[in-house]
Amino acid sequence: MAQQEFTGGIKLPEIPYGYPIGADTIFGSSGLGATLTKHSKIFLVPQTGDITAVCFKTGSVTTAQPLKVGLQTINAATGNPSGTWLSSGTVASPAANIWYEVELDSAVSINKADIICLVIEWVSATGNLQIMDISVGSPSNSFPYINNYASSTWGKLSTRMPQMALKYGNNYANILGCLGIEAVSDRVFNSQSSPNEYGIKFKTPFPMTIAGFWVAWALQENPEIYIYDYNGNLVGGGIPLGLDKDIAKVPGIYFHYYTEPVVTVANEWYRLTVKPLSTGNITLFGESVNSSGLMETMPCGSNVIGTSGSGTGTDMATWRPKMGLIVNGFDDAA
Repeated sequence: MAQQEFTGGIKLPEIPYGYPIGADTIFGSSGLGATLTKHSKIFLVPQTGDITAVCFKTGSVTTAQPLKVGLQTINAATGNPSGTWLSSGTVASPAANIWYEVELDSAVSINKADIICLVIEWVSATGNLQIMDISVGSPSNSFPYINNYASSTWGKLSTRMPQMALKYGNNYANILGCLGIEAVSDRVFNSQSSPNEYGIKFKTPFPMTIAGFWVAWALQENPEIYIYDYNGNLVGGGIPLGLDKDIAKVPGIYFHYYTEPVVTVANEWYRLTVKPLSTGNITLFGESVNSSGLMETMPCGSNVIGTSGSGTGTDMATWRPKMGLIVNGFDDAA
């Protein structure tokens, strides 16, 4: 077996399509009320099995009334919800800024690659609240997509990425182009903080060559970037090429390469961390999920989680920074 390298690199986890090339994730809302009476998220079913619950998040709530939440088929001719329920549940009194997991009245037996939708509407009385998704900017999202029903017409909202999740029994699934993020959650720290080192903990299914990393941050000083192996030993580190040029720049997503790449061992945990050198603050932009299981809804699933401290570190199973690897080599299994 040998590493086969190629020019450039693949970002893992990928920078999700439509992410703002900036700092924090930006959320957008659909106002469910008297005019916009139905909200839907159209998506590709990620796996064959029985869906038992669906998840979504509310924003502000002005008037709480019961919500019907569930899954519908799609009208193949229009791409809109068909109105035919596969199964549904109820949120009796929706509150503001809550990640809801709604148990379906009966499990939905479904096949991988079917196209269906999550639909949210009023049970009977009309209230007023916000349903949250992720803003994407330009270029806009073609699929999956948001569809809102207002003034008796369905209309596609192409500037949003669905903020949702599916549950199969006890496990959550990764839906192509959708994220189960609950909230923005950044880490601001310096050399005097405790802990003073944050990053990602990751494992790869086969040996890979790590050429560098991408990260969303804001720097007031020059940090060091470490890679620890599964025993907590340093296998790469120091100041990667051009890192000092990020200081005091506009917060955003930056890319850096190592002079010496690191080759991973399959299915062993590694850590990629940021450590400040002085008291100037570093901001690592990140996101949190409502439970550790929901990390499966993120790119690369629970093979990438947050971490803090040095050596073997401390797991942060419901948080991770917007940070990842630049991979330019894979094991050929020959």
